[in-house]
Amino acid sequence: MKKILTLILCALFFVILSSNTLGQELTTAYNTGDADMDSHLVEINESASSDYEAFKDKLSENSEITDEEIDRYINEENMEPADVYYASVLSSASDRPVSEVMGMYKEKKGWGAVAQELGIKPGSEEFHELKANTVKKIKKDKEKKNKGDKHKKKSKNKK
Repeated sequence: MKKILTLILCALFFVILSSNTLGQELTTAYNTGDADMDSHLVEINESASSDYEAFKDKLSENSEITDEEIDRYINEENMEPADVYYASVLSSASDRPVSEVMGMYKEKKGWGAVAQELGIKPGSEEFHELKANTVKKIKKDKEKKNKGDKHKKKSKNKK
């Protein structure tokens, strides 16, 4: 009987340990040349991980990238959602196709280097505009999410 109980406890411990490990998310570090932008890209990944479909819909609505391309970059090429987002932003700012920007990123392995090659240097007017638009979009998305969360809580409380 003790052996069976020990085996059950060991199995339970293993299941709990495995679920905690699987539930942990790795945070990608960014090096765009601007600490604020880097933290905003991390926030984009967090937002996309909580509601991937909403992320994909917003990105495809506001850029030249399709749902299929987003899925391919993220699911098949193992890109982070923020990388796909930032590539679409740089694509728009530089009038280059997203595929070209992604190709540059894969070669250079750094958004700062890609932005500079596209003529968007840290501290430049273009960079500040890019950053302002990114920050504005993230804040707007957070506000919408918070309003939605508050609405859900109110409807639960009414029931």
